[in-house]
Amino acid sequence: MCSAIILFLFVISSVVAHDVIVNTKSGRVKGAVEHSFNGTKYFAFHTIRYAKAPVGALRFQAPVPPDPWTDVYDATTANGAICYQVSFDLTNETEDCLFLSVYSPNPWKKEKYPVVFHIHGGGFYFGWADIYGPGYFMDSARVVVVNINYRLGPFGFLSTQDGVFPGNMGLKDQLLALKWVHENIAAFGGDPDRVTLMGESSGATSVDYHILSPRSAGLFRAAVLLSGTAISSWASKVDRSDVTFDTAKLLNSSDFYNVKDTRQLLSKLQRADAREIDAASKAYKDGFDQNRIVKLAELQVTYYAAVVEKHNNQPFITERPYESFLKGHYNKVPIFLGMVDEEGLIVMIDDYLWMLDEFDKNNSLLVTETFHIKDRRKLRRVGTLIKQEYSPDTSFQQNHVGSVKFYTDQCFQKSILKRAFIDAPRVPVYLYLFTYEGQKESFHVTIPGADNVMHSEDFGYPWEFDNSVNFTKQDKLVKDRMIRILTNFATFLDPTPKEDPLLQYVRWPTIKNDSNYPYLEIGTDLSIKKNYKQDKFKFWDNLFHNYGEGPFEVF
Repeated sequence: MCSAIILFLFVISSVVAHDVIVNTKSGRVKGAVEHSFNGTKYFAFHTIRYAKAPVGALRFQAPVPPDPWTDVYDATTANGAICYQVSFDLTNETEDCLFLSVYSPNPWKKEKYPVVFHIHGGGFYFGWADIYGPGYFMDSARVVVVNINYRLGPFGFLSTQDGVFPGNMGLKDQLLALKWVHENIAAFGGDPDRVTLMGESSGATSVDYHILSPRSAGLFRAAVLLSGTAISSWASKVDRSDVTFDTAKLLNSSDFYNVKDTRQLLSKLQRADAREIDAASKAYKDGFDQNRIVKLAELQVTYYAAVVEKHNNQPFITERPYESFLKGHYNKVPIFLGMVDEEGLIVMIDDYLWMLDEFDKNNSLLVTETFHIKDRRKLRRVGTLIKQEYSPDTSFQQNHVGSVKFYTDQCFQKSILKRAFIDAPRVPVYLYLFTYEGQKESFHVTIPGADNVMHSEDFGYPWEFDNSVNFTKQDKLVKDRMIRILTNFATFLDPTPKEDPLLQYVRWPTIKNDSNYPYLEIGTDLSIKKNYKQDKFKFWDNLFHNYGEGPFEVF
């Protein structure tokens, strides 16, 4: 009895002092009391180490768990460490970046909370955990949130297909973080048996890779995929060895130019300055972007991303994703997935007009390499069919709407729908379409005649950013609804388990097949609709299977 009183007094004094100590398997961790924009108090544990620094002999290899610590680990403030970014340079970039943050409404709650394990997006070459404020989730007081860093660009995704550069290191970082959560999250008030993976764009693709990987089995029970899947056209390749060698050639030392032996290359790159590797990756990406015909042929390919591993050095993905899903070779969990209504508007941020000119000159460039078409006549035929579908009477230069809708469907929506239809006979699948155009977006592009919401514009509704205080009344309502359906899904495996006035009494049905499928439209209001872009999906499905040359890694 006395010991219980002493423990209670210790906990109370820690909260009053605005920090709290929990026990993990690696050692004690001290967090801090923080508040959301709405003033909700929660407990934050920033940048906890979940892996050793991946430097020296650990560079380009699978992550290793950290050594236990004896002192109290200070997680009261973020240490600022982020993994190297490809497109730009920041002062706090470092290889020693494998940290995660945990946010809890109450670490001492007897009944443990469901856990939202969030994987950031950014094309596998930029992004970090701490820009995603958890305050809206904390306002709900219903879930524990985990945000993670993982290696990006060359540090996370170089591969030579022989186990020397095994590939998918960034995904293996995510896996180690997920294992850390399974072992330690109860200390923060989370339930290790009720973990939901969540990601947007390449973060959603990452989530889908964990659904594919046997090594992630049993570590999560549900998944949220926002605007991305492992079968998106830009998501996967069987082999990226060329990217590995071509990146190395761009280092400032001529020592790398003629290296062909992978072990020799590994030895040299493990001794190279990390900043030099980072600079080489930017030079590679810039050169790729400037090679317009190559870029068009692969259509916004992710340069550093997942591969199918062909070796025995701790492989994470060993089968082409599309074929794996078709065969049922994956972890079958309920999924919540969908898209914004005009994902393709994002290309208008980039200088897209030159692409339209190239498309008009050569329709074959509308056909991505993922079709695996080698015959030039067949390639031209498929390109002509795509052009007729999206801009039959005029050029793309004169029809920006048609070109954006092509991009929306080709790179995002057709694959998301296919992913939903593959899963529907096996697990509960909740499909949504986000159409709300609010004031929350940090950047916005419109084209008369196109739909309104661009890829990533839905970011600010579930996540708390600096401009969150600028919510309009309607923005706030959409945000509250997003949080409610996400936390419902994490808690009950059903986004609308009962009639709820906040959700306008909507009950969201699951998909059964691809012939008559419901989806939730998230706009100014919530509404259940049916058969979104069914004709466009059938066009792509028929095109892919009538002209494509399998086996396929993506759709």
